[in-house]
Amino acid sequence: MIPQVRFFAYGQVVAESWVERTDLPDLNFISQYIICVYRAAGGLFCIHFEQMQVEIWEERLIAIITFIFGKVYMFFLTVVILNRLLRQRCLEVKYYETISQVQAYMSQKQLPLPMQIRLLQFYDYKYNKKFFQERSIISLLSDKLKGEINLNVCSKLVQNVSMLGHLPQAYLEQVVVNLKPEIYLANDIIIKAGSVGDCMYFLASGTVGVWTPSGKEVCHLQDGAYFGEISLVFKDKRRTANIIALEICEVYKLDRKIFRNTFKASSQLFNMLEEVANERLEITQMFEDVHAKTFMEIQH
Repeated sequence: MIPQVRFFAYGQVVAESWVERTDLPDLNFISQYIICVYRAAGGLFCIHFEQMQVEIWEERLIAIITFIFGKVYMFFLTVVILNRLLRQRCLEVKYYETISQVQAYMSQKQLPLPMQIRLLQFYDYKYNKKFFQERSIISLLSDKLKGEINLNVCSKLVQNVSMLGHLPQAYLEQVVVNLKPEIYLANDIIIKAGSVGDCMYFLASGTVGVWTPSGKEVCHLQDGAYFGEISLVFKDKRRTANIIALEICEVYKLDRKIFRNTFKASSQLFNMLEEVANERLEITQMFEDVHAKTFMEIQH
């Protein structure tokens, strides 16, 4: 631009311009473009090449402006990159800060090593090495938005649990909104036989074992299973089996009130649930009868 302006202003070609010294006008378009990009990159990144030396004051002025702009641009680019990296690492840093506090707490309380390992396993599963405050996030949301989020989060659970898939949309939303997530570590007792049942559970992930009160293993339940419904279907019925987590399990708990409001409103679903409860009750009782008979034979 500068040689052209000088030519129109003074009627002569400026031989001192780098454009003339590099014979730029005589080159083909690709060569011109590469040379110009090379010089522009040097200006932006504040790198001075011998081939970029300028003689006339207009080009020196442009070079000064380009260097200043290049410095600002490089600082801006550095800040943006660091900001993104730090934002990505921020939650991880908070997680490890929290773990550090947990370790200090365990040390101060002198917890046994197995308990410490289980506690760290819980935090690792719960936060996946990125700490966040779920309550403060959820507390700001409207009930409608909370329901939509819960429905989305529990979508896999709804797909896996056939019983939930048969619920009308209105009842399904009511159930999902009131589901309470819980995490159990391996060997944790989720349900104890003989205890009063005030809720049922939906197994989102993991494997649980079902044992009779006498300690006979009945079966294993995996993703999409539900349990604890017997105490809710039959009035004044206590828990009939022990449910123990065999690995880290994520379950969703549904309390008695919501259960009755939801499933009693749909007689077909309640009857289906009642059939499953009766079947499980019979299986548990059969195992107990076999155990009692074997025990009596040994005694005699």
